[in-house]
Formats: sequence, structure tokens, C-alpha cells
Amino acid sequence: MRILVSGGTGFIGRHLCLELLKNGHDLTLVTRDKKKTRENWQLPTEFVEWDMEHKTAPSALDANSFDAVVHLAGESIAGGRWTKKRKQRILDSRTKTTANLGDWLSRRHEIIPVVISASAVGYYSDKGEAILDESSPKGQGFLADVCEAWENSVKALPAKREARLRFGVVIGQGGGFLKPLRLLTNYGLGEVIGSGKQKMSFVHRSDIIEVIGLALSDSRYAGPINLVAPQVVTQAEFQKTLSRLMHRPTLLRVPGALPKLAIGDMATLVLGSQHVVPGQLTKFGYTFLYPTLESALSEALDLREKNGKLLPCHRLENWQFVARPIEQIYPFFSAPENLEQITPPMLSFKIESITGKPVGEGTIINYKLKVHGLPMRWKTRITDWDMPTRFADNQEKGPYAIWYHTHSFYSVKGGTLMTDLVRYRLPLGFVGDTVALPLVKRDVNGIFSYRRLVIDKEFPPLYHSPHASS
Repeated sequence: MRILVSGGTGFIGRHLCLELLKNGHDLTLVTRDKKKTRENWQLPTEFVEWDMEHKTAPSALDANSFDAVVHLAGESIAGGRWTKKRKQRILDSRTKTTANLGDWLSRRHEIIPVVISASAVGYYSDKGEAILDESSPKGQGFLADVCEAWENSVKALPAKREARLRFGVVIGQGGGFLKPLRLLTNYGLGEVIGSGKQKMSFVHRSDIIEVIGLALSDSRYAGPINLVAPQVVTQAEFQKTLSRLMHRPTLLRVPGALPKLAIGDMATLVLGSQHVVPGQLTKFGYTFLYPTLESALSEALDLREKNGKLLPCHRLENWQFVARPIEQIYPFFSAPENLEQITPPMLSFKIESITGKPVGEGTIINYKLKVHGLPMRWKTRITDWDMPTRFADNQEKGPYAIWYHTHSFYSVKGGTLMTDLVRYRLPLGFVGDTVALPLVKRDVNGIFSYRRLVIDKEFPPLYHSPHASS
């Protein structure tokens, strides 16, 4: 399918685009700054520069035909105190973008086959213990009003089918609700807020992506759909589960009046109670990837085993598109000797020994390097080998408490999409994070930036790729 995506660079949208590309779809990404987005994107998509909130669609977009629109644009509701000005921005970022999308579709005199839009369980507002499905009435208050206006603007779009996905609290690594909460919990500042009995309806980011993928082609996915896990927990249960998985205490209890004083109306995000159930998804027979809080948090925390104990890790993700077939790519990465070529010279990276050739599962590689001038040795074992699609290596000795690196290769239109997923943990736990994490993140990101440049030179396109200039 040819899909137009708004909000594609965000916490949900970026990972959604990756999965859609891996599944063979062609994407056009709406962005306010095409040059800036392209520099950091590293995925084979086309771009259209369009400030959807303030401007009508550029005429260049009229030449394109789309099978679907995925509309995720909208300013974060948790990005600051809800002043009058900020409330208006939250509303406009949803309703005006959707209205301008509708104006463009109408201008084309063409009905789009399917539009999938984000919404939120804020539609129902605080309903205490009441069980809420898609037939439950709209609630009261700012968020409920925003969601209603947002969904009404989606319903007005010229589409054969529209699906409004009402997200619960979204759990995922690297952003969203969990990012600040994980930081506080790491320092023993996880809090039970108010009574702690308020209900929380959550969903893992991967389930959102999976449902969007299904909704693109399954005509049953229409109208409002509660996108929440089947398990509902209290705020206290959420925090205590997070603290337990992170091996940190939950010592603090914050009176409900304090958030109201500190952040005003925005306190409804942590004090409101919503017992939302996935009525439509249950009816469709959807099987959740992460149906429980434990499973959702375990994935988002990147738990890895160390000395018989599951420990949370940090995550680095790197994606790179190469306009070459996978058969020409994987031999280069199958040869450990090429590690020296793609590693920055300042690290003085040298392989000392490789046991077990040809390389495969169980191969051990010993090498030495320098980190900020300090000599170090690193021993890694290949733990998974399924080339040409995937291999993984695990640090057995080295500077990290945990380092597990999964390399994956996908054949996509026009070439190969390479992804790296690194789960790492520093020594000394939260003490190590406090002292060294910002520096380590900068260094690791620098290594992968250098590697991208080397790979671009090593594998120049065999032919012109439309994604290179779009």
C-alpha cells in the first residue's frame, strides 16, 4: 500500500514507519522541515514538507495517490502546564491538522480508502470504577472535549472507512509516559500518587503498531476502537511493578493535593481513574503482544539476565537503508575483520583472535581498543546466527555490565534495511548512570554515526533511488 503518514517522527510514528516498511509498504512522511528530517531519518521514505496545522497542503502533494492515511500528528499533552495558550495548542494540533488534511482530500475530489487516526481514552475522562467500552458516553473536562473535537474532525474526512484508535497510557522504551517515570524510579523516587487506587489503562507501543497494520486492510476496524491492554491496574500497582522490575524501592507517597498545586488541571493525568476495556479488539479476536503490565514493562525496560538476575538496560537503535540487495550486504557484515573498518580510528580497535571459523553461533572474538585513551579488552560471543537476516553478539568481558547487540537485515523496495538493537547496562547500576551515562550515550551514538558514513561509502547506490532526493 502507498501510505501518507503524519506524526511519523514521534515516539509511536517512527517505529510504526519502520514496521510498515519492513512489511513492504511505500511511505510518504509529512514533515515541517524536510531537510532536517532527512538528515536524521535513515529510512527509505519520501517526504512532503507541510505544516499541517497552519497551512494548506502543498500542490506538489496533489500528484500523489494514496491507499491510506495514518494520522498521528498532535502535540504532547504532558509537555507542560495546561495554560490557556497551551490548551489551545493541544487542541489546534489535532483539529486544525485534521481539517487541513480534509481540505486537501476534498481538493482532490477523491475519497481515500482508509484513514487511521490516533485518539485517546481521555475521551471518557475520570469515571472511577466504571467499566468503559466503545459505547460508553463522552466524559467531562478538557481532555474529553479535545478528544471529541478531534474525532469529529476525523469523521468528517472524505474516507470510505475511518478508524479512531483511543490509546491508553503508552508504554515503550525511549519516550512517552515511561521515560520520566523510569528516571525517577531509578533514583528511588517512584511515587504512589494520591490514594494509588485510581485505575490505569495502558497499551504497549508494539500493540499500537500491530493494530494499525491490521486496520489498514481489515474492514472491521472502523469507528472508535479502545487500544488498551486487557489488564487494568491501579496507579500503585503500576509503580510497584515498575520498581520491582528495576530492583528499586517505592518509598514515597504523594498527597493528591500536591499534583493539583504543582501542575493544575494537568493533574487529571495522574489522579483520574479510567477502567477502559478493549471491547472491539476482543470482538475481533486480536491477540495482544503484551497483554499484562509485567510483560509490557519487561520489554520496555529491556530486561537482560546477569548472574541469574534480570536487570533493566538502556537501548540504542540504529537504522540504515542501503540501496543494494541483501545478498551484497550481508557478506561484509559476516566478516569480523571488517569491524576495524567501520569503527572510529580514535578507538584504536584491533582484533586479537577469532575462535571458530567460519563465523557462526558460538564464535568468540577477542579485541582491544581505547576509550578516551584508556586501553581495554573486549571478549564477545556470537549467540545467534541466522544469516543473511540476523546475528547477535554478547559481551562476555568488557567495559559494560551488559552489552547485547542484535544486527538484522531486511529486503525492502530498492535495497536493504539494516537495523541495530543494542541493549546495554553500565557497571554500578544507577551510580554508573549518574556518573557516566550521558558520556556513554554520546560515544555510542558517535560510533554508529561514523559507521553510517563508512557504509554509505562502501555501498554506493547501484542505481538512483527515489528516496535519496524525495
